[in-house]
Amino acid sequence: MRMFSTDEEGNLDMAFNATLDVKCTKEIKVSGLIGHAISTSNKSSYVGETEIGLGGTSTWKMAGLMPRSSYGVYFEIVAQAAGVVGVGGGPAGPSGSIQFTTHYTHSSGSQRLRVTTVNRPLRDGGSPDIPASFDQETAAVLMARIAVFKSEVDDGPYNPHEELC
Repeated sequence: MRMFSTDEEGNLDMAFNATLDVKCTKEIKVSGLIGHAISTSNKSSYVGETEIGLGGTSTWKMAGLMPRSSYGVYFEIVAQAAGVVGVGGGPAGPSGSIQFTTHYTHSSGSQRLRVTTVNRPLRDGGSPDIPASFDQETAAVLMARIAVFKSEVDDGPYNPHEELC
């Protein structure tokens, strides 16, 4: 029933053939995405060295999007931005911007583009701003996504007794 729910105009509450493109400022690099998507292998200047989930790209394709669809996108802070802290807890110090561009086909058949841009201050790990803004629930969900992804992808520990001849 939930899958075929409709909006007020009678269109299905879903989208098809979606593309998610992530762009970052020079202080931030994309490490990867975990969710129902495939990599487009779009190696850009926004892609970091560390790979988490579907890494090595800044663009992914999704067959379908629904209101309850969720994805974990992971980032790394590059060395030049790390270690610099705003003075006095104020707005001074480096910040980084991330732009999420989602292009999809609405169930009505129209093409849609959604762009979301966020700007966040970058702080050193010892900054007092970190505990005040840390979201434990989000961190737990993202770490669980990594654990599930690794359990699905990894073959597990090496067992010499299971070798094939």
